[in-house]
Amino acid sequence: MKKLYLGIGMVLGAALIGLTGYAATGRSGLSAKVIGEEKAEEIALDDAGVSREEALMQGTLLEYDDGQYVYDVEFSSGTVSYDYDILASDGKIVSSSRDEIQAPVPAEDRTEEDRAKEEALEKALQENKEAAEEAALEEAEAARERAEAGGFLTVDEAKAIALSDAGYDETGVIMEKARFEKADGDDPAQYEIEFTAGGMEYEYSIDALTGKILERESDQEDD
Repeated sequence: MKKLYLGIGMVLGAALIGLTGYAATGRSGLSAKVIGEEKAEEIALDDAGVSREEALMQGTLLEYDDGQYVYDVEFSSGTVSYDYDILASDGKIVSSSRDEIQAPVPAEDRTEEDRAKEEALEKALQENKEAAEEAALEEAEAARERAEAGGFLTVDEAKAIALSDAGYDETGVIMEKARFEKADGDDPAQYEIEFTAGGMEYEYSIDALTGKILERESDQEDD
């Protein structure tokens, strides 16, 4: 079995990225400051033609979806419910939908089952919001590390790119090498990632700045 090499020979001074302007970073390694929940809500409300006073906001969550961060904005007005996905980096509307909703059941007519469903929904929304906030803090820390490393990907991001391309997560994977290589002539700074999984050996070279896969190889694992 090969030994695990973890070598990141790069530490450059940089300013700490503040939490209010943290960078939301996808697996491509590119980053952009998020617009914030309030701005995302304004964009959705404006597109729907609904004022904030007329809207019943049901939740705004920062989510990682298909390689990018989006705000999931949900609200209702009258008998219509709205659901928007707003790109966190620039406010572009990724998707939107609106549906007719039934009139609310009067409080005196609600059953214990109705109340239980409402409580469960409220709890789920709160848990999702807390999970999103935790993920955002983790991404902010990754962005800080990347800034200190001169804008390069972190080793964990490089490993995640390789694993995703091979169709694996960290479960059942033996990571054998995750090493940073400085730029050399025409070769850019890159990560050399090697791991075994499912009876196969995988080797990746990943551009340390952009996250682009420069080379990939896979072979049957030796007995």
